[in-house]
Amino acid sequence: MNALGFMGFGEAAPAIAEGLAEAGASDFYTFDIAYESFPDRFAPRMARSGTKMTKDPAELASRCKLIFSLVTCTEAVPAAASIAAHLSPDHIYVDMNSASPEVKREVAGIVEKSGARFIEAAVMSVVPPLRHKVPVLLCGKAAKGLVSTLEPFGMNLEVLGDQIGAASATKMFRSVMVKGMQALFIECLLAARHFGTEKRVLDTVTASYPGINWNEFADYLIGRSALHAGRQSHEMEEVSQTLESIGESPLMARATAERLRRFSELGLKDVFGDTEPQTYAEVLELLAARERNNN
Repeated sequence: MNALGFMGFGEAAPAIAEGLAEAGASDFYTFDIAYESFPDRFAPRMARSGTKMTKDPAELASRCKLIFSLVTCTEAVPAAASIAAHLSPDHIYVDMNSASPEVKREVAGIVEKSGARFIEAAVMSVVPPLRHKVPVLLCGKAAKGLVSTLEPFGMNLEVLGDQIGAASATKMFRSVMVKGMQALFIECLLAARHFGTEKRVLDTVTASYPGINWNEFADYLIGRSALHAGRQSHEMEEVSQTLESIGESPLMARATAERLRRFSELGLKDVFGDTEPQTYAEVLELLAARERNNN
């Protein structure tokens, strides 16, 4: 594999780069619009895989013929637009963002005007634990070629076909369930903490639905939400738009987006940084301490 470029180097891209580096790949480059403002935040991420920062999208395109876009869903189109003029038929642009089928098709149109090949990708699990082995669904005429290039490094890729939008639709509808559970846990625990009954509530759920330790599940979901609720809220807005486009009422998706948005406004990411809290108790204790200080 030749040089691999990353548009965006937040959470997912560094994890994928680290995994590929350990699998024997090398020569990684990235461009991230936040780098100039937070270089110290990016330095350790880049060092773990030997990734080099480029000065702009043009340099990224000049160094890499294979480019993964891993930005926020709201930046998927602007990211593609910023690099499209520098792409050629030799490039493959893989949009791995959590965006709607409509957005994926818009990005495809921007990229393909340059002659570059476009691949839609939908990441179907949390990236950091699995890194480059996270399950990814692909759509596009160049998808099978990408599988041949990356499978030797252990990437877990599945081609759904040529139709752009099918992969992201699968991810969108999965998010109704997955992020809906996050919203339910947040609402449940924020309420239960006022009576000190959060563990008891989840113990009773475990008794009703054995096979899952719901307290441990809450640790995981609340830890994820503490850092990523803002981004996830935007993703659920994309889900709502997708449901509306096919004539389905996005009642749960809208509620999930709102609950995640409000949770993000608590500013927990400012406290925990890039390190997820290990238990939901850490989050509840922090909120309780804030309330005591404000009284």
